[in-house]
Amino acid sequence: MLNIIKEYNKDFTTEMIKESFFVIDNNCLLFPLKDYVLGEKIVDSFDKIKKDVYIPYVTQIEYLENELNIINARNEKVEKAREIIKNIENSNKLLETSIKNIVNNNLFSDINKYKKVDDMKTMYNQISKFKEDYFERIDKYTEELKVINNKLIDEKNKLLKKVDWKISTTSVDEIKRVIEKFLDEVKLGSDYTDNTLSRYIERIDARYKLKISPGYEDIVEKSKETIFLGGKSVPRFYSDAIFWLDALDYIKCNPNVVKDKKYLIVISNEGKPDWVLEGNKTKINLDMYSECCRETGLIVKKIDIWTLLKATGVADGSSIETSRKNYDNEKYDFSLYGQNYVGITQQAKMMGIVFEKIISKIDGSDISIPCVLPFEDSLKEINTTFDRYIIVTDKLGKEFIVGTSLNFTQKLRYIFDLLDGRVEKSAGQLRFIDSEVQSDWEKICSQRKK
Repeated sequence: MLNIIKEYNKDFTTEMIKESFFVIDNNCLLFPLKDYVLGEKIVDSFDKIKKDVYIPYVTQIEYLENELNIINARNEKVEKAREIIKNIENSNKLLETSIKNIVNNNLFSDINKYKKVDDMKTMYNQISKFKEDYFERIDKYTEELKVINNKLIDEKNKLLKKVDWKISTTSVDEIKRVIEKFLDEVKLGSDYTDNTLSRYIERIDARYKLKISPGYEDIVEKSKETIFLGGKSVPRFYSDAIFWLDALDYIKCNPNVVKDKKYLIVISNEGKPDWVLEGNKTKINLDMYSECCRETGLIVKKIDIWTLLKATGVADGSSIETSRKNYDNEKYDFSLYGQNYVGITQQAKMMGIVFEKIISKIDGSDISIPCVLPFEDSLKEINTTFDRYIIVTDKLGKEFIVGTSLNFTQKLRYIFDLLDGRVEKSAGQLRFIDSEVQSDWEKICSQRKK
């Protein structure tokens, strides 16, 4: 008898790879294109399991839908990195060697105002003489600083020769080619027939009514979006459930691919409650666990991309942790009206960019959003929203302050109000690269439209 409690709580290990059959979702399939630190290593980890990988057709379509945005965002980051590196290489004035200017500003900036004041001339002459004598002594230190500056340049240039900038400046094109080669060697699902798609939709509708995982969380968030499957547009909120049912059907229709397998491993960074327990990305929901065991005889486990990297042994623990932190921190990259904004690590910065771009094109006095005030009003007593703020200028040159001391949900609500207030139904022009943040944004849009 299978010990389902023990198997459910068991962590995924290297030894389990040979007993496992894998399915990869869209977010993880795209991950090598996003990840600066371990992009190539992630593909290496995929290669370790490629003989036992299945990619459902819905995942392939989602990959194609998102690929261009990811590549454009990555290329912009590469260009920015190259520019920063070039500036480091070309910067040779590391110390301010004009000591006299600094000393003059710090010690003698006020003396000239007394030059023509009759009863201050004696003081002026004394200080001027002191300044002249002092500057003569400073000259030798100026030369010493120039020597130190040159030594700092030499040290910088020596270190530059040792640094491998490949991680920050590698073009995404090579990684894209490697992913495509990987896809040539895995099992790929084909498009759905009309009968299959109709059967899936009927089953999913029944599942969603009972809150059976996965996908029911998307009903509200993705109610206005579609995906092209089976020759027609299908509501996007079916995607996750189709991914799951497709994987189960493939195993049932092709029993030979799992004849010596014990586990079905879903590689996904998804953390929504219709997938995992209490936000733990490696604890799949119990209804999916039970369904997989019942339908296929396999134990299903869900792992994130970093668990796969660790199990396949293609990267060291430090690099994996750096990658995880980078992904968690750089999750606010977005595109607005086709323009990509990358390297955004803070919610407030993201909000500030959106408000600055929009307000610069309109008359700010037309805005009626609680987090926006005319600059002159900032001198009055205001609420805690403005404990942190940025200053922006509208198209008429008037200044406004935008309060950013808000939680993330509040920020998204006010961003929606700004976009929709300017042009109705234009909130969809804002898209986040990170799927979880995009999901939060879509939820806010759905709520505000009601």
